[in-house]
Amino acid sequence: MTLQALIQDELPKCDMQMIAKKLGYSSVSKLSKRIQSTIESPFLGLDTSNFDFHYGSKEFIKQLCAALAIPAILCEKVIAETMALLENRKQRFVPYIFIDTAFKRENQPIHILAALESARYIDLGESFFDLSLNDQLEKVQSLIKIHFSLTPSLVVWGDVKRYIFFYDEHVILVISPQGELLDARDQYLLPRATLELK
Repeated sequence: MTLQALIQDELPKCDMQMIAKKLGYSSVSKLSKRIQSTIESPFLGLDTSNFDFHYGSKEFIKQLCAALAIPAILCEKVIAETMALLENRKQRFVPYIFIDTAFKRENQPIHILAALESARYIDLGESFFDLSLNDQLEKVQSLIKIHFSLTPSLVVWGDVKRYIFFYDEHVILVISPQGELLDARDQYLLPRATLELK
């Protein structure tokens, strides 16, 4: 049973008015909203600051657990493990896809290219973090086929020639618009359009 489920199980047994008073909340509805967001978060809300002029995320969980008579040792351990997991995720490489159009600049204004640079990337999101390369590859190939069917050409950048999937810093896969693996490399130089103020 998760700490979130344990909190949810204990809540109906308690007087919310009393818990609100104990935790310093003037309104039960404000406390209920805070509890709900903590329960619904896979990381107990520890991935965001959530300071509500009473408590930060960590302190809120500790105080809530104390009010619900959930053992402090359990609460502390879950918080510590969740914080370690979040820290690990911050340090990890986030996989992404670069859309290669073999673009050659002619007379396009650099500020337009810089503004449209983000259109050349597909963010895969955190759901890819815990998947193996094998599982990511399958999802990426499917995503590429869908992307290419909807967007065979990028505004200004031109027609899509290939997709470059960066699994990590040293595993880079070149994939065709039809989702076929063309090549695997340990490096790939990305052409970027940037605009700097001097």
